[in-house]
Amino acid sequence: MEWQRTHEKRTFGTILKNQKNYRTFYAGKYLNEYGTKSAGGPSHVPPGWDWWAGLLGNSKYYNYTLSINGTAKFYSDKTQDYLTDVIAGIAVDFIRSYDDYTQPFLMVLAPPAPHAPFTPALRHNDKFRDVKAKRTPNFNAFTQLV
Repeated sequence: MEWQRTHEKRTFGTILKNQKNYRTFYAGKYLNEYGTKSAGGPSHVPPGWDWWAGLLGNSKYYNYTLSINGTAKFYSDKTQDYLTDVIAGIAVDFIRSYDDYTQPFLMVLAPPAPHAPFTPALRHNDKFRDVKAKRTPNFNAFTQLV
């Protein structure tokens, strides 16, 4: 992949890890093709990350697979498998295990929340059923022009 040969070797993760001695953590959505066979599959952990939990494929909140430090782990449709909760839990584990207070760390949490489909955690399914977002006159203005 082009991005693996070029850009991936020069990210802020690699710079902070290699040049500034940071401990690094990444969890969530990485790049659209991450996890595909042509991109190295789930065993590919991008350079610069000490802890890695990369989402394989696109934005799914249930029934998805994470690459946990290069090992594929499938999560189902159980309540406790909601993606944002899972990567938050992995992040908490990282922080709790962190015992070198002299070494700075970088943590990136990248839930795919801005991407459709917009799937809430099951505990939130009906929480805002009757709430409507306020709309100003310029809401969605571009589509009104076309």
